[in-house]
Amino acid sequence: MAPGAFKGTMTAVEAAQRLGREVAGADISYLPMADGGDDTCAVLVTHGWREVELPSGAVIVMRDDVALVELARICGMVTRSAPDPWGASTWALGVALKQVAALKPREVMLALGGSASTDGGLGLLLGMRGDAYGGGLSGLVDWVAKGVTPDLPPVTFALTAMADVLRPLCGPMGAAFAFGPQKGLDRDGCAVADDALLQWARLLDMDPTVPGTGAAGGTGAVASALGARLVSGAQAVADLIGLDAAVRSTDLVITGEGRLDATTLAGKSPMIVIESALSAGVPVRCVVGQADPDVAAALCNRGVEIVILDT
Repeated sequence: MAPGAFKGTMTAVEAAQRLGREVAGADISYLPMADGGDDTCAVLVTHGWREVELPSGAVIVMRDDVALVELARICGMVTRSAPDPWGASTWALGVALKQVAALKPREVMLALGGSASTDGGLGLLLGMRGDAYGGGLSGLVDWVAKGVTPDLPPVTFALTAMADVLRPLCGPMGAAFAFGPQKGLDRDGCAVADDALLQWARLLDMDPTVPGTGAAGGTGAVASALGARLVSGAQAVADLIGLDAAVRSTDLVITGEGRLDATTLAGKSPMIVIESALSAGVPVRCVVGQADPDVAAALCNRGVEIVILDT
């Protein structure tokens, strides 16, 4: 059982257990999945990672000398009661990273899915530097208008940025236009944000077309400027929990999520599970609440059985 979360209904851990109750007379392995968004820490806890509370109250997970910091848990959509597209910031994430550095980890994995902001990671930089709050999209617009090259804080650990969807920083598929509306931005706001992110890329001296730099409202761009390796969040989680080995030792793989659509094909956790099963020649079933007909047909043509729940 390797599902992702069914948003607003079940976490990935709950979904795995619920699906398992539908199967009788079988030995079941539970590998709930995440893609770098909310649930990432909870999934890793089921695989032996331990929770650590930071002085700020933020909770991360660690295994040996590797720490994983989940943006969604600290300053993401799940932490907000209402959208605040101009004021939502990654500042608390920067504060958390500064406190994680005091633990002297060898590597920090930054899970960037489920963000509430489009501040280009400006808040993250300010929080890491110990500066007062000044992020948010409004802060980013003010910053780039001044044309000030930011001072990057020192990083004492290897940094890996886990993007739930590998999108560029700018353009029609970038952070503002692709995800700004779900964070509360209207069309004009998306245009302002996209222009600010392009100017921000120039100040950071980085390429805004690189996949992953648009993660978390542009936080992937700052992570890249800090030397982070940008990776698929779902693939990173799969590697951490040993998905491929588990798939090879089973007779049937069941994955799923709330809605099967084009974003699934872009590398969300069910797609990583499906690709692993297909590569190993193991039958795979995808259980969903809703499905885009074209996406479902494409996966059916590859031998995936799609099961749409009767609501």
